[in-house]
Amino acid sequence: MDETSIQNTIDAYRLFRGLGLHYGFDSYAVVDLRSIGSEFRYKQAVVLHALAEVELDMVDAQANGGEDDPLIAGLASSMAPFMLAADEDGEATPLLSVLGFAALAAAPLATPDGQRYGLVMFSREALSPPDVTRLAALYLDALVVFQTYHDALLAPRAASEFSDRELAILRMTADGRTSVEIACELEVSEHTINANIAALLKRLQVTNRAQMTAKAIRTKLIG
Repeated sequence: MDETSIQNTIDAYRLFRGLGLHYGFDSYAVVDLRSIGSEFRYKQAVVLHALAEVELDMVDAQANGGEDDPLIAGLASSMAPFMLAADEDGEATPLLSVLGFAALAAAPLATPDGQRYGLVMFSREALSPPDVTRLAALYLDALVVFQTYHDALLAPRAASEFSDRELAILRMTADGRTSVEIACELEVSEHTINANIAALLKRLQVTNRAQMTAKAIRTKLIG
């Protein structure tokens, strides 16, 4: 991780931490929901948090994947914020029963390309009765902070997964260049460019060049 990424991670940590403190929460976690299933592990899925690593190990020791966890199920299936309280049987979510929190507020989030995440705010005090107005305000603020986190960290990481040639093809396609023109610029065959574009269409889950360009700009793969 380079110096810029480290500073952006610190800034994101402070923003989420400050958001939680502003609304009276004691800790938080940002969860990547792309790995839901039998192999789900909180230690890998939690991408930013104010918890101890050993606490996540303890949660994973009790959890049985994310599918049976009401917290993860709620974040994956809903776009509305919700609350969960600890119960004596520990069935609410292992994050509460293992870590000793009394309740949590959860905010489903998504990147511009539809990747699902969730922000979880933990409280050591009960949140009953739920304050719906305050929960809505928290959700709106969470969307703003998550957008900052996405632009500073998630989008650059996504772009780094594409080769220089792929990014160049995306940029030149956005400029209106044809396959022949791109091939001449990159000194490869037109067939190679068409094959690259076909692979990009599949990777970005779109069906034509216009959609490919729009999604590349929306997800900040290109400027």
